[in-house]
Amino acid sequence: MKRTLYVYNVRAKFVAIDEEILRERYDVRAAYVTRRHPSLFTEMWRQARDIDLVVAWFASWHSLPAFAVARLRNIPRLLISGGYDTADEPGIGYGLRQGGLPRLISGLTFRLADRAFMLSHYSYHEALSNTPLKAENMVVVPLGVPDASAFSQPVEKEDIALTIGNIDAVNAYRKGIRPFVDAARLCPDVPFVVVGKARDDYIHELRRSASPNVEFTGYVTDAELISLQQRAKVYVQASQHEGFGLALAESMLARCVPVTTCRGALPEVVGETGVFLDDVAPETVAGAIREAFSMTPEAGARARAHILEHFPLEARKHAIHAEVDRLAGLI
Repeated sequence: MKRTLYVYNVRAKFVAIDEEILRERYDVRAAYVTRRHPSLFTEMWRQARDIDLVVAWFASWHSLPAFAVARLRNIPRLLISGGYDTADEPGIGYGLRQGGLPRLISGLTFRLADRAFMLSHYSYHEALSNTPLKAENMVVVPLGVPDASAFSQPVEKEDIALTIGNIDAVNAYRKGIRPFVDAARLCPDVPFVVVGKARDDYIHELRRSASPNVEFTGYVTDAELISLQQRAKVYVQASQHEGFGLALAESMLARCVPVTTCRGALPEVVGETGVFLDDVAPETVAGAIREAFSMTPEAGARARAHILEHFPLEARKHAIHAEVDRLAGLI
């Protein structure tokens, strides 16, 4: 069984999904990196001593030492790029490719990768424009979206508008949380629910400006989130940048009608199943939500069918296993 070092710096669902996929066929050593320190190079040298392959999520400060050590040890390196590392969005203060040290570190990491998985065609083209990666070293492998058993049977929907995203000053606009909250004032009869942990003081500004029909849940359990997704008729993703949009895809599996911008990979995830925003003005967002509420249950069924067809978990498993086998010399 091939030994794989799996390196990441965020505890996110998409990271956990890929770790489970790797563990199905390989001996995985997980390295959750939480601090930036020169000792990371010596730590990764020790971690990679008996490793056949290094897989890392995001090209950043945590993956550079792992890839540098692997290069010295002649160990193959697979990078999974999530969008943050390919983005250059100074207007919203988002992306490692904006400049300075983050750009240098991510650039070195991209150069050290033998192969890179991109989550969407949008991210693929963004990487061609913003990173040293070459087309021959990249492949588009969308996230596989697990289908919760609770989503298999339709549940009567309520006129609830839902959005999901951790709350901070950048995500307020990158994830479209601010436009969502502002639109709620124009739909006073509709519950607007924001699910996500507060990561800085921006939550206080949102609470001060929010109308009474906005609920900030903070962290919720998986069961609580699934219940909300089952009940909500509309899921809103008014993002300025998305490399994929896993929460959006999961909510579509729950038969939520998607309301999104046309930014980033969102059109790929939504297909022709939702309502697209021309802009994120409160009036535009509120109008789109009203339009989505007026749709029949078939709209939610189409959203679910789109995700099942285009983003099955088995497709991502196959792609990861095939690439790891190839890099590790198993095929």
